[in-house]
Amino acid sequence: MYPILFSIYKITVHSYYVLWTVALVTAFLWTQKRAVNQYGVESSKMHVLLFVVAIGIVIGACVGMIVHVGPTVIRNDSLRVFRFWEGGMSSFYSFFGGSFFALAYIFFFKLSLWRVAESASLPSAALIAIGRWGCFMNGCCAGIETTLPWGTRFPIDPQQLTRHPTQLYYSFGALLILIMLQEVEKRIGRGERKLRVALLWPLFLILFGLLRILVDPLRIDWLLLGEEASHRGSLIMILVGSIWLVISYINFRRLSD
Repeated sequence: MYPILFSIYKITVHSYYVLWTVALVTAFLWTQKRAVNQYGVESSKMHVLLFVVAIGIVIGACVGMIVHVGPTVIRNDSLRVFRFWEGGMSSFYSFFGGSFFALAYIFFFKLSLWRVAESASLPSAALIAIGRWGCFMNGCCAGIETTLPWGTRFPIDPQQLTRHPTQLYYSFGALLILIMLQEVEKRIGRGERKLRVALLWPLFLILFGLLRILVDPLRIDWLLLGEEASHRGSLIMILVGSIWLVISYINFRRLSD
């Protein structure tokens, strides 16, 4: 693993930051392109929306850090909240933070929710698929001990056990979700399709929630810290996605009559 890519004088470049930054930029640019070119959302409003989402993601990540490492640690070392590569960042808090800020902006400025949501569905899967490689190279979010042939030893592990590369399970799982959503989009169309309700985004919520439920119990922090709380977050995502699908179906039938 390569937690540090290189250092220039006193500046250390961490692989975690680089890959998650690449993932975020890729997802944001792709969402912008899809929203404007394929779903007919106004470009200037999308620029502001993505900026607002970025703020929400950062705030969510910081809140998650405080919850995971504890307020006492943060009081003693306030900069710890920004050192994500040392562990403690929660993708759930980041996701919910970004989603909350996005919904607030969408409803306040009366954007089309289904168009924005569909625009962000595939890029969100790509975000996870790319970003989790940053976790893998950093060695955080590692799994419990395994005898499987693809088990990995992480340099930061003091026991040097062969562990599940759960980071890659998330990554390849997200890639599979991306492929599935892309196939669904090919069948139903994009902005000018007949089915003018959200379908891809609710499917993403359900599939990603299922992925987390399958992979999370293999993580070492699940075993040591009792991270069953992440299952609650996954179940919330599945529930929201399922309800959203039902509402989309009802709205589609109503619009078709």
